[in-house]
Amino acid sequence: MWSVLNGIFYVLTQGCTWRNLPGDFPVWQTVYTYFRNCGCNRAEVSSARLHQAGEKMEHG
Repeated sequence: MWSVLNGIFYVLTQGCTWRNLPGDFPVWQTVYTYFRNCGCNRAEVSSARLHQAGEKMEHG
């Protein structure tokens, strides 16, 4: 299960496509299925990350 989560984090942080997920992770279909089943999408995750970054900058 950790490898699936790491695969999700890799795609979100590196900005690669699901199909270009390196072979160190489970097959992209598995990782993508878990991501979709959690009810998230990239836009929501990106928006949340931008919000967190903004808060960090505000509070120094």
